[in-house]
Amino acid sequence: MPARPVVPSCPVGLPPARQVHRRLRRGLVRRRLVRAARALVGGPANPTARPGLPSAAFPVRLDEGGVVLRELEPADADAFVRLAGDPAVCRYTQVAPVGPAAALRRLTWKLVRAQEPDRSDYELVVEHEGRFAGTVTLHLRSPGTAELGFWLLPEATGRGLALRACTALLCFGADSLGVHRISATCDVENGRAIALLERLGMVREGHLRHAVRTHLGWRDRFLYARVLARPGS
Repeated sequence: MPARPVVPSCPVGLPPARQVHRRLRRGLVRRRLVRAARALVGGPANPTARPGLPSAAFPVRLDEGGVVLRELEPADADAFVRLAGDPAVCRYTQVAPVGPAAALRRLTWKLVRAQEPDRSDYELVVEHEGRFAGTVTLHLRSPGTAELGFWLLPEATGRGLALRACTALLCFGADSLGVHRISATCDVENGRAIALLERLGMVREGHLRHAVRTHLGWRDRFLYARVLARPGS
């Protein structure tokens, strides 16, 4: 993975959105300077970039049945802090809930990476009735393959938002990013995620024993996948 940009500290007392905006601006400047320096000495702008990935798309905005998918923004800081720090949301994830400072650093990093020319992560906000409900992600693994992820706030579950959001994201992946095969893993005890993946037409392909070490210890995960190819492709 590429080295994370050094995110300067912000004055104490600034609203979270202002803190993220300042960090984002400085992080983008630093990344541009790094790319320019590499080009000056004849090296690749990003030596870790994976060949064959599609051209980056930014910004992305999708609308699926009243659910809007859009890019993360500094104004999402408060909602993102809730998402990353909620024990219910993070129960089956590989990372434990984090505090506000760590969440803001994570958000800044995501915002910087979204604007990179070698973008491989499409983490989009799920917005319903003008409110932040969570995020869904397509992580491009290699040409034609990607991994699906999703986080929703507890109050946003049980209304079909995740299904509509993931459906829109998969269509975008197939049509705009050339994704042919989509995969996802979930904890074997995460019944909501299992039901969602199966409603998306994904098929369980394996049981991965002690696949990841999380804040709950070593956990088994189910592997799901689906081919997104259009007829005749």
